[in-house]
Amino acid sequence: MAAFADRYLRYERGPKGSKTVLWPVYAWPVYFPTPRRNQLDLFQEAILGLMRAGVRQARDIGDLLALDAELVAFIISATLIPEGWTDRNGRLTEKGERVLETGNTRADDMTRGVVFQDAVTLRLWPRFSRMPLEEIEALEQGDSHRPRFMLNRTSGFSVKPFLVEGARPWRSTPTASDIFEAFREFLGDANRRRGDGGDELAQRVRSGDIRLASQNPEPYYLWVDAYRNPESSYPWLIADPFGYIDAAPWLRHNVARKLDGSADGRPDAPLAGYLKTLYDKSETANDSFDAYFREIDERVNLELMAKYPGVTKDKRIAEQFATVLRVSEHLRSLGRHVKSDAIDSLMSENQKLGEVVLKQVYRQFTIPGDKVPVAWKYKQLRQAYAAMNLAFLDQDALDALPKVPADSVNSAIDRNGDVSLKACVALNVFSAWKHSGHPFNSMTAADTGIGRLIALANDRNLSSHASDPGRGKNTADKALAHADFITAWAAQFTNWY
Repeated sequence: MAAFADRYLRYERGPKGSKTVLWPVYAWPVYFPTPRRNQLDLFQEAILGLMRAGVRQARDIGDLLALDAELVAFIISATLIPEGWTDRNGRLTEKGERVLETGNTRADDMTRGVVFQDAVTLRLWPRFSRMPLEEIEALEQGDSHRPRFMLNRTSGFSVKPFLVEGARPWRSTPTASDIFEAFREFLGDANRRRGDGGDELAQRVRSGDIRLASQNPEPYYLWVDAYRNPESSYPWLIADPFGYIDAAPWLRHNVARKLDGSADGRPDAPLAGYLKTLYDKSETANDSFDAYFREIDERVNLELMAKYPGVTKDKRIAEQFATVLRVSEHLRSLGRHVKSDAIDSLMSENQKLGEVVLKQVYRQFTIPGDKVPVAWKYKQLRQAYAAMNLAFLDQDALDALPKVPADSVNSAIDRNGDVSLKACVALNVFSAWKHSGHPFNSMTAADTGIGRLIALANDRNLSSHASDPGRGKNTADKALAHADFITAWAAQFTNWY
């Protein structure tokens, strides 16, 4: 695949601990206005003010200002008339009225620069930059098209940022209205940070004041930094690459759309995995309870997109999958202080994930009307399963399946699979016997994990009867082992979600 660009831009450094990505952008050449500073001096302002009040003769103006009449005449002839602020009769022109009112002695400068367009979402950024752009040269392309950059030649410190792929070709030139709206937002941010006259300019500027200098943009990768801020309601933020504001909400939105696939139809698992490294060193040990769980939620969401992107195709399965990951992480964080209710919670969520996956699969391979003879007990059921001659039924499965009563299987058929885990497992075995396209038929005994699924259901029942000392108990290690199994097992069925 050809690289999107071989030129790179870097403006502001991100906060300490941030993670850098190279984000694809288009730079559209434009001419845009920038404000000039007030060049009207005190003498000019005073003379213009008196002229507006009707005092037009140099001698009269000099008397009122305690200035020599020849100096006043010189200022009028050398600056006020040539600039077009007054006529030769001492009357203010329209331009002079505007200059006296605003203090701007000249029109705004027209600056040659660029407006940036996101190459993933194709939305314009509210960011303009003067020419020349802040380019940074790469040392080498490196593996997987990830370039390396030298940041400190004395120490030899270099970095290899994550390069975002999936740039889309631009389709048409940005509209004048889109550029204008981006410019107005840019002026607001620039003025808040630097106080450079952006508010006044925003009131004067018109759509026609900004114009494209070319019908073709230049592609670049721009340094973008993701970081965490415990005080923010968002678990991760994107720093403004240009430093006008701390965090850029519009850029965070674009990154989020890239992550979940809403930008280009393809969830970006590698990017999610990279951003998840923001949480490698947890700093929430002393934070609030809410902050702790918020961090877990975001870490789990990124892990889901990074390791299990196919799971996100079905909302119910994705939510339950994420719940298992979240509860697992919480249980691990408790260490020696784990309590039985945390173990029971994970066992319950493990079982629910198995159920929602099997129900989703069964909906595509139903067996309405067929029933198992209610009189069949363990022996008859085992013989029936063995007679199916299904390759994925190993000895463990043949031993475990007949323990699911015949009436439970029939209830599962009547309720279209809306039953507990063990009945769901047996139901899908019968479904695979009837439908060659059922996913079980393309899987090995180890992959279907029927024995493990039924063992999970049995261990879940231990949690339900925790008050009975004769039934034993679950441990954190057992619950986590079941969680590892059920997530790996569920990820196999993404083609059927």
